[in-house]
Amino acid sequence: YWREGLPWPLDLLAFDCAVNNGVGRSTEFLSYTHDPAKYLSWRRYFFQWLATPHSQKPDEVERARKAKTFLKGWLARIARLQVVAGIASLPSLP
Repeated sequence: YWREGLPWPLDLLAFDCAVNNGVGRSTEFLSYTHDPAKYLSWRRYFFQWLATPHSQKPDEVERARKAKTFLKGWLARIARLQVVAGIASLPSLP
């Protein structure tokens, strides 16, 4: 998936989202914003939403439990993309 005509770094962010979350989710986030920082905020929100149970149904609780296993890695990916996209800088070492 590569969306022609998207400016840097939005093209990278949309590509990464399409690979990891599917083309439909990437397109959905693009329908909300073309601001790179806000795009990554949508992804962060989506990951956090996945890791939260929205009812007490056993399958919902289990889905959220499984997703929570990956949440730290997903959020680290967002943090790295922020650096690559020039939205944030690497933390300084002590």
